[in-house]
Amino acid sequence: MWSEMSFEDADDEFGLQRFEHFDAEFDTVFVHRGELRAEGDLTAGDLLRGRGLDPGNGGTGELVLHVVAGDLVVGGALLLDEEAPECLGLLVTGNLRAAVVSVDATLLYVHGDAAVSRLIDFTTTDGTLQIFGATGCPLLLHADGDLWADSDGVVHSCRSGEPAPVVAEVMTATGVDSRLAVEFARLGRPVLAG
Repeated sequence: MWSEMSFEDADDEFGLQRFEHFDAEFDTVFVHRGELRAEGDLTAGDLLRGRGLDPGNGGTGELVLHVVAGDLVVGGALLLDEEAPECLGLLVTGNLRAAVVSVDATLLYVHGDAAVSRLIDFTTTDGTLQIFGATGCPLLLHADGDLWADSDGVVHSCRSGEPAPVVAEVMTATGVDSRLAVEFARLGRPVLAG
């Protein structure tokens, strides 16, 4: 079950500031104690609707943080910008496991390890992705966002102009089409060349 609390109360109970010095103050924090499982995909819209908020109206119009005080296991893709305003954060105090993770203008903090079997897409200039433990993922795409993760797979900067280690079908004249790469990964199609 989720419970609502102020950021200050959540910080007192879970020591949120130890994960990150937040430069923005969250208006509302929703906390789920224990492991959280999603059989298929999990979107930001799902998180907001599950709290009785309308993602189409920007949720509450405030900065909302969801805290999973435990592990998060997603059977499909964790899509933090799907159906969401740019006012959502997700903090996992344990480990994260998913097939695909896509973060754009939202915030994702994982205190433990992240085991992502297909792709991490972080091709943004606005969001934050911080994984404090080990990151196991075959391919991590990133641009200019605030990325703090050490992945054991291929890490490809979409800005550098280096040859991309991804299949030709997700390439454009200017580089990797990250939206197409996410779709390929969600469908189980190859995203790495060779």
